[in-house]
Amino acid sequence: MKNKFLIPVLVAILSYSCFLIAPLSKNNGIESHETRKKKRNSLHSGADKQLSSWFWEKGYPNPANISRKYQESWKEYLAIKANTLQLINSGQVRTEGMGNWTDVGPKVFGGRILTLAISPVAAASGNNTIFAGSASGGIWKTYTNGIGATAWQPVTTGLPVLGVSSIVYHPTDTMILLAGTGEVYRVDTVINGGNNSDQLGNIGRNVWKTRGTYGIGILRSANGGNTWSHVVIKDTSDLAGIQQIRFDPTNSSIVYACGTDGVYKSTDAGASFTKMVTLTNVRDMVINPANNQEILVSCGNLDRTDKGLWRSANGGTSFTKLTPAGFPTASQYKGFVTLSIAGTGSPYTIFAGVGKGDVTTSNSYGSETEVYTSTNFGNSWSAISMASGTSDHCSYQAWYSHCITPHPTAGGTSTSRFFGAGVNKYLFTLSGSWTKSSVGSGGSTMGTYLSPGSQEGGTTYVHSDVHDIQFLPGSTSTAYFATDGGVFRTTNANGSAASMTFASCNGGLQVHQFYPSAAQSRSNPTLFVGGLQDNNVIRSRGTTWARVIGGDGGPCMFKPDNEAILLGSTDTRGVSRSSDSGKNYGANVLSYLGSLSTPNDDRTSFMAPMAISAANTNRWYVGSDNIHISTNAGSTFTGSGVPGTSYIEALHKPAVAIGVSDLNANKLYVSVSPFAQNTASWGLYYNPPANIRKSTNGGTSFATAATGLPDRIFTDFAVS
Repeated sequence: MKNKFLIPVLVAILSYSCFLIAPLSKNNGIESHETRKKKRNSLHSGADKQLSSWFWEKGYPNPANISRKYQESWKEYLAIKANTLQLINSGQVRTEGMGNWTDVGPKVFGGRILTLAISPVAAASGNNTIFAGSASGGIWKTYTNGIGATAWQPVTTGLPVLGVSSIVYHPTDTMILLAGTGEVYRVDTVINGGNNSDQLGNIGRNVWKTRGTYGIGILRSANGGNTWSHVVIKDTSDLAGIQQIRFDPTNSSIVYACGTDGVYKSTDAGASFTKMVTLTNVRDMVINPANNQEILVSCGNLDRTDKGLWRSANGGTSFTKLTPAGFPTASQYKGFVTLSIAGTGSPYTIFAGVGKGDVTTSNSYGSETEVYTSTNFGNSWSAISMASGTSDHCSYQAWYSHCITPHPTAGGTSTSRFFGAGVNKYLFTLSGSWTKSSVGSGGSTMGTYLSPGSQEGGTTYVHSDVHDIQFLPGSTSTAYFATDGGVFRTTNANGSAASMTFASCNGGLQVHQFYPSAAQSRSNPTLFVGGLQDNNVIRSRGTTWARVIGGDGGPCMFKPDNEAILLGSTDTRGVSRSSDSGKNYGANVLSYLGSLSTPNDDRTSFMAPMAISAANTNRWYVGSDNIHISTNAGSTFTGSGVPGTSYIEALHKPAVAIGVSDLNANKLYVSVSPFAQNTASWGLYYNPPANIRKSTNGGTSFATAATGLPDRIFTDFAVS
């Protein structure tokens, strides 16, 4: 159905997914994200801010039934594609071309990978099939152990699958796979856009609204991932996630799933599931190999009072909350708990990674004791005794990404050697007392153009924010790390930490999360510069790509009449200028916000929008809760330090999008968000409604653009 009318302002509800940080080297005066994050609000990452933006742009002001609405939109898309959608008012069938699209990349760098499943059977080539679940790009697979320029290919499920938090193989039948969908980090009730005491009192900068992305339940394949069936349908009023799936180690017909709403069980190898109990935010699970009726699960995070360990003695029929000696109390930790079982026989050892880390209200993060063990299936626990320091590996990502993986041994797994990783990546070894040694250090390669399958950094580089570590079945030396920067492999995991090397395994993988707007050359179709969540500003010159600004990459724009000039940006209003089409950048022309001396993250969106008018290409706009103006093609900006008091609408109502007239550079439209973090109290500034503000004098003053607009967060403009 064609558009029949031109309108002065077309407000398009566009979405973007988001996400996090890695230690990166400096590039032409641009500070690495590792350096900057130590200045900004201590060590707190931007993952929470990305997820909050994603959630609220879709759910505000009433997120009820958001998952159901998402699945209904998928059905509508399929109907449009098949030319069968009946228009309600006219009764006509909507026909619309879907366009012809070609994927151009980047096929070089990784994006956020949450889970890995490795086939226990190797092919004749010696390669194991590996499936990967991403944060917003669905399921991917490789038949080459992740090695090569075209190692990864997308898996078609026929269903609206975005976030995938868990994938597992059947223990003996490699044709059977199960996938748990949804990436959800918080499941508290949201009322009227979050304006209720439960939300406002939560600890953590914006952590209270780290909701994640859509989950539709559990998928199952009986033919090695070629086709999938929807065995658990989650069509709920809230975001739902299946965060872990475990097969019974003594009976492969029995499978358990950890959901945001409880524990599910299958007795037919995942062909069907029954919800056993209702629990809130079940994160992980272990099953006792010596007595499969005993199951231990971890539940909750952040400020939930019911968070902790729950145990079943009857195969999941019922669970009882534990208050075991030696285990941290609910008030002592903010993040979730991961569980791993180790040993070769009874008594088995359970390792618990307890996410105690959090940034405090004094902008500091202290090292924490985060690893605990139990040899009586959770009745009592002991913190591992370190030779020096503490066992912190979760750090400030305690609510978001961490895991513990014991090393394989003959007949089981080691109780004296394991990987513990989150922000930090450690090898823990026991010899009298526990020691930890860093692995996967170093930064990604900056400024060098790489082809798909290239090594992305030094031979010790692994991206931070590790979600999963899996050993190659039958191997004690080869392990894969799933991170916010993709997949990495070591083939000497059984050596010392100092000798451990890693290879990038991201050739062909396309799960990146771009922020709007990206800079596309009008004269050179291969020249593209864009910002990736947690994976830098990147630049294309065709089939090769380079990381050109470190940190979380943000909006980028060319000067329309001189593409040698380009502005690139990073999180919280960090803007830099290039005079060679985005190859190199000078110092910040707009400084990022949120350092310890000026904690002003509360005055800008995580990615500050920018805009330029064809009517005057020397005039650029960037938005915090002020409008920042350049009249010299981005060389300098007004309000380059802390924003002033000339608000677009009000203090703590940051800009989300900016639209400028192509005919009049002084006419601009700005969408403002009703949400901002409270850097003083760790709470939330909530100042509804969302609004569109208009200026006809180049940002000197603003007024409400129109009345009667819906109270929604508008994320893009097209001006006639």
